[in-house]
Amino acid sequence: MSAGSSPQVEEVLEALRPVVQGVAFWAAVVIPAILIVLIVTKPGLQGERGVWFLVLLVLNLIALVVGHRHNR
Repeated sequence: MSAGSSPQVEEVLEALRPVVQGVAFWAAVVIPAILIVLIVTKPGLQGERGVWFLVLLVLNLIALVVGHRHNR
């Protein structure tokens, strides 16, 4: 944490870390299934479907980075 953080804020952040990592881990597990459904149900990712695909892909990458240490 930064030098100006209070001990209470650091305790709260430390307590939330496993929760955030767990949510990110399971999001990284579930998002690929959603991506597959987007591809299979209607081939082609033009327009809004393409935007959703890219958003979910980026969210999945973020979830992989944040949740990679879940339960370690």
